[in-house]
Amino acid sequence: MTVRPALEGIFVLELTEHVRGRYCGRLFAELGAHVVRIARPDSEHGGREGLWLDAGKEVVSEPDAGFAAWLGRADVLITDAPDGVAPRAAAAGHPALIAVSVTPFGLSGPWAGREAPDLIISALSGMAGINGYADGMPLREPGQQAEMVGALMGFIGALAALEEREQSGLGQLVESSCLEAMVNVLAPAIVEWSYTGRGPQQRQRGTDMLFQCADGWMSLYITANKAWETIVTVLDVRLEAGDERFASELSRRKHAAAMRDVLEPHLLSRTRKELFDLLSPMRVVVGMVAAPKDLLADEHLAARDAFVRVGADATPIPRVPIRTRGERLKPELMPAPAPAPFRGAAKSRRPALPLEHIVVTDLTQAWAGSYATQLLADLGAKVIKIESRTRPDPWRGGFRGERGIQAYPSDGPGERPYNRMWLANSVNRNKMDITLDLSNPECRELFLALVRQSDVVAENFTPRVLPNFGLEYERLRQEKEDIILLSMPGYGLDGPYSDYPAIGGTIEPMSGNSALLGEPGGLPQTSGLMYPDAVAGLHGAAAVLAALRRKATTGAGSHMEISQHESMLSMTAPFHAHEWWETPAGNRAPAGGDARVEQGAPGQWVASAGGLTEAVRSIAEVAACEHLAARGFFVDVEQVDIGRQTMAGVSPLLHRTPGSVRWGTPGHGQDSRRVLRELLGLDERTIDRLEAEGLTGEGPPSGWQGD
Repeated sequence: MTVRPALEGIFVLELTEHVRGRYCGRLFAELGAHVVRIARPDSEHGGREGLWLDAGKEVVSEPDAGFAAWLGRADVLITDAPDGVAPRAAAAGHPALIAVSVTPFGLSGPWAGREAPDLIISALSGMAGINGYADGMPLREPGQQAEMVGALMGFIGALAALEEREQSGLGQLVESSCLEAMVNVLAPAIVEWSYTGRGPQQRQRGTDMLFQCADGWMSLYITANKAWETIVTVLDVRLEAGDERFASELSRRKHAAAMRDVLEPHLLSRTRKELFDLLSPMRVVVGMVAAPKDLLADEHLAARDAFVRVGADATPIPRVPIRTRGERLKPELMPAPAPAPFRGAAKSRRPALPLEHIVVTDLTQAWAGSYATQLLADLGAKVIKIESRTRPDPWRGGFRGERGIQAYPSDGPGERPYNRMWLANSVNRNKMDITLDLSNPECRELFLALVRQSDVVAENFTPRVLPNFGLEYERLRQEKEDIILLSMPGYGLDGPYSDYPAIGGTIEPMSGNSALLGEPGGLPQTSGLMYPDAVAGLHGAAAVLAALRRKATTGAGSHMEISQHESMLSMTAPFHAHEWWETPAGNRAPAGGDARVEQGAPGQWVASAGGLTEAVRSIAEVAACEHLAARGFFVDVEQVDIGRQTMAGVSPLLHRTPGSVRWGTPGHGQDSRRVLRELLGLDERTIDRLEAEGLTGEGPPSGWQGD
């Protein structure tokens, strides 16, 4: 089955000069929209930057007499000037237009109208303050990633506004603040600060999970008991009798440097690829630290056509990682045909929230998938999260509070620690939560009954899991022909690595990000949080919205695929355009410039770029930011089993139908009875029986002792 590009028929007009606006347009172009960028001849980012930012677009010179006609036909206008004049005027004069403004700080508040380069945004958002080692310099994510995250949020907002336009016939102004987008991505850090008053800190050298081997570096996430036992056995590691440093997960985390000393002698005799292919099939989560040039020769990325060649020199750049199963990938990116103008009219339905008519059945866990569905929930989608009664989302931390005191509020795990873990509570707000055991035939039938009432099903398992349950895409289509399935496996649904386990801490080195993240001349590092999960989540939300757009125009559902590996690969695209980058970039940009971070007052670091200087902020300082406060960005939410907690607010901002935080993360299985009764029509007696059998209900079943 060959499917049409998701955004075919959309006309996008771009008035942009910066990465933040141009990358937003690139996302539209690669998914099939016709994008016209109006650029100055002396555009700030010409040359090699244009190879990845303008691929697939029609680029023209300064506006002429035809601009008004173009604007009258456009579905979407993208601008990135900080003053916001153009999108406000365009939205006022064209009622069906989606006017997208991607700026450093948004269109209101004390910093509105200010220009700021990527490094300054990273410093003010808290990202730079948690990256790097405690005895070294703070580090932004390599390249222009603060701007690219702002672009992704703008893209999500535009697609949500297009979906809402199908209901109301009206356009609106969509605002993406790069600062707010980055703070939204750092939501787990904000909730940790709300719990502890401190938030994450830079790590000590030697405590990350990067290990040296024969030909470079590996990431090994082996603190979990089973993974530790496997690697000790496979590598024939001899441990001293009675050594308690490695006896538990908490102890191994505490003694990470000692663990390195024990393991590295056994790793130095093997190559990265040898270890990766040896340990991954054993379900040990490992990854190779690869430089951008290594990735061009990677067998998995080659099998998946992850790169496209552009320009006269056929420069390889990563594709946008949003894929539709069955869609034929273009061998090169060329502008899509110009579509017909939008012929819609105002309708009687005026939604309060842009996605309030969308129902999502959510099987996702941990960060990447849960963040994708939370972004949809923030914009109004009804998201029903499904967990197992005996195996909760791993970000809940288990039933006994075994993750340690730092994972919970200051008064400890409490009686129901699975409802108090800051990780799960940072990415599951605005959802309902039910429990079903999908290994049970009766529960699978209940799941399929939910599918019949849903627009979207989302999952982030390895590719074998849903088929093992008999719940693959074709089975879901039998229940609802136009269903959209979002799959978010670590390495995609096919290719040599597709069945290998992955987490953000191994995706990051596999994507080239770790090789570039570090002090100039230093060793590779990983981000202070597992940031690649959040990047995959952004792409996952965008994939669902793109599929909804296709469904609105064709009536067809689709199977959307996000490879978390390729999501992060796309964020290092500038370094592929500038192929000489193979070592840690520090805080420099691929295209050069004066970006740097230097020590200021004692205990303080200062970021300088583009003639601006700002202090590198801690998460606590971000939470007290005067600009974000003036914009009402942070919200206080009542959280189950905790009380009030502070969270990052909704990003992006849709001016006519804004998203909102309506409630916090539900307790484990909290909504089971209500959903089974009200949505699926079960009687109380049947629900009582399912609870007694441990198939649904809240918390662990009675008498549960664990695996």
